Amino acid sequence: MGFGDKLKDLRKQAQEAVAENSEKIHTALDAAAVAANEKTGGKHAQRIVKFGEKASGAVDKFGAGEGEPASEPAQPSAEAAPGPEPTVPAGEPEAPTAPPSAGPPPPSPSPAANPDLAAWAAGDDSAANQ
Repeated sequence: MGFGDKLKDLRKQAQEAVAENSEKIHTALDAAAVAANEKTGGKHAQRIVKFGEKASGAVDKFGAGEGEPASEPAQPSAEAAPGPEPTVPAGEPEAPTAPPSAGPPPPSPSPAANPDLAAWAAGDDSAANQ
């Protein structure tokens, strides 16, 4: 068994694991979206909803075995090219980096804090298209 065959086998195992655990993965994505929205104070709710939808679709697609790799590696797009580091707009303080806490993680926030996220968590796509 060559290296390529081993990679194909690993990909198959990963797809099976994603398919078996897709509900848990979707629940984790929902929780991450709610947490991100609360951390940003609802400032980026629509972006968070759109990212959540894309991530959820990617999980479904990968778990279904779609999206087989191309025979040739994809060429990087202009968007993927490294650029300058993002800067903080004038007047906004940089976010401090806190050391990891030793305590348990905080409880998951409720999607009711933001109507867009609540609609997304419920599976209503109309909120993201506004």
